[in-house]
Amino acid sequence: MQNLIYGIWKNDVAKRKAIWEDVMKETLNFFERMAELGYEDRIGQQDMSYDIIESIRDNQDIIVEASVGIGKSYAYLIPLMYYYKITKKPFIVSTSTITLQEQIEKDIVKLSKLLEIPIDITIAKGKNNYLCKERLFNIGDKSIKEKFNNLKENEYLNDRANLHDMSEKIWNKININECKFQKCSSYYTCSFIKKREKMQDCKGAIICNHDLLLENQKRKVNEQKLLLAPTEIIVLDEAHNLEIKARNSYKKVLLFSNVNSIVNKSYRLLSKVGYPISSRSMSELNKNIKDFFDIVKQQAERQIDILIKRNIILNKEDMENCDIEFTKSILDISKTIYEDLERFSSSVQLYDRRNDEDSVADSLLEIIDFYKEISKGKDSSVVFWIEKNKKNYLLASCPKNIDERLKNILFNDKENVKVLTSATLNTSIDKNEYYNYFMKSIGLNKNQRLFISEPKESPFDIENNTLLYYSNDIAHPQKEHSKYIEDITNRIIELISITDGKTLILFTAKADMKIVYEKLKKNNLPYKLIIQNEGSSQIKTKEDFKEDINSVLLSTGTFWEGIDIQGKSLSSVIIVRLPFPILDPVIKYKSSLVEDSMSIYLPEMIIKLKQGIGRLIRCNTDKGIIAILDSRIGDSSKSLYKNQVFDCIKSVNRTTDLKCVKKFVKEKGII
Repeated sequence: MQNLIYGIWKNDVAKRKAIWEDVMKETLNFFERMAELGYEDRIGQQDMSYDIIESIRDNQDIIVEASVGIGKSYAYLIPLMYYYKITKKPFIVSTSTITLQEQIEKDIVKLSKLLEIPIDITIAKGKNNYLCKERLFNIGDKSIKEKFNNLKENEYLNDRANLHDMSEKIWNKININECKFQKCSSYYTCSFIKKREKMQDCKGAIICNHDLLLENQKRKVNEQKLLLAPTEIIVLDEAHNLEIKARNSYKKVLLFSNVNSIVNKSYRLLSKVGYPISSRSMSELNKNIKDFFDIVKQQAERQIDILIKRNIILNKEDMENCDIEFTKSILDISKTIYEDLERFSSSVQLYDRRNDEDSVADSLLEIIDFYKEISKGKDSSVVFWIEKNKKNYLLASCPKNIDERLKNILFNDKENVKVLTSATLNTSIDKNEYYNYFMKSIGLNKNQRLFISEPKESPFDIENNTLLYYSNDIAHPQKEHSKYIEDITNRIIELISITDGKTLILFTAKADMKIVYEKLKKNNLPYKLIIQNEGSSQIKTKEDFKEDINSVLLSTGTFWEGIDIQGKSLSSVIIVRLPFPILDPVIKYKSSLVEDSMSIYLPEMIIKLKQGIGRLIRCNTDKGIIAILDSRIGDSSKSLYKNQVFDCIKSVNRTTDLKCVKKFVKEKGII
């Protein structure tokens, strides 16, 4: 009936306005009833909802930062649920973490009951999150196979989210890495394929990750079959990760074993059909490829030695990435390789199609393009870097113009409206510069199709429940690294003694984290020390920390934003160093384009710092200490950015006196 009513409007603009005026009425009515429904009345949440409704009504994308406690998922889900009630059209919510995907699903289920709006929900996760029955069948380890007995009855075992005790190392041996689709013997019973079909036909809420959304948008631009049902509204939650997700989406890698395999497959294919190619020329090509990767390895190991001396890493296993140096030798050999490959690539394409040999031709073309770009050196259109791959090294790349790529696939798509939100998008207190850095990074410009919503401040009493401790007497983290380590270790001991544990310590470098952990262990402290370990379940690490109320967790990487613990277990966050980006090849490239590199490094640091600080106050009863052990923001520091750091922690009292910290902890009943 409602669709018939909206159908009388003469054009889409009038129809859109009519629909969203009704959504506004329903949403206003809901917020008026919130107290009687048992929910807190949050002004910031309501303002965010109204801004979203107005922007979609006017066919505008919207950016809105929502600090902790706003309840941002309800702020966008409530109007979207009413939109669905009126139109029966699907909508997409995209996030960067599975944890948030699962939380949003719970929120929609609650709202569905509360608003009496039945809705179909599909969680769309990438293939790596699902069990590959073929890989499981072929694995030699019987103990792993035993964990998956009776898969028909225990279908939940197909999903990584339900296997909390399984390490990433084991999971990566049995998950889907390369799907064969209909060529696979388990195609018709595969959980991933079933989910894939469902997300293409979903008529309600589709909850996906940014990786899947971006792949879907690329397919749309290329006029390929879509992975997700077409929608008019896309919410990008955790939007601060959009740029890095886009980088990963366009990332390509060159690995010796893969190159060697594709080249040899090409040779065998051509030999089969009698194409004139000598074994000698192939031997020379294979030698050049090996020599190329030997140069890459030498460059990596030389840089590893430098990183160890600079105390950024402890050993080569800690190295995640490093620069590639465009020496004459690497440029020359890259040019030779791609020219040699090009000579027979057209023939491989011809015979590959004829013989249907697993897309050897496509893989070969990708390798040729990779080497061609490397041979251009700094004039290439992509950024290159070296990564560690088990005992070997690989070369990785992504386009330099990620902002333009995002604009093309996402923001030039006028068939839907985008809602971009996160707790950490803004890096300026100047209203005229809200979200400027974020927008520039993702290819957005201020225009009539963009609604700039004022950041929504947390409703929690952060001023009275938080104290910032900062230091004046810690050595410089780079200039006096050994003394810095001693200083922060001693200060950490003092701080965790005041709060009786209950502390999350955030590091920017794994080396520092490991050294400090060993030093703390030697002090025989009366608190359980937990260190974040690669390969172990991060979920279990968080649970261990939460369950032992007086424990201390030393962490880095994802824990800057991937931990949400309410209550006394997390009463103190210690940030040992301002989180300026380290060893990030794309950030390094971006900074090379501007006169003042701090115009890139500073907003990157501010966003990360806000994420770390946001771990402390997770509900309105939380209280605690934020400690920043970096004298670059000390009273005597002349750094130009220290005020911007303090602006991140608005309305918070600060001190350099540990006696004040003790007093605050006692008064707030933290111990």
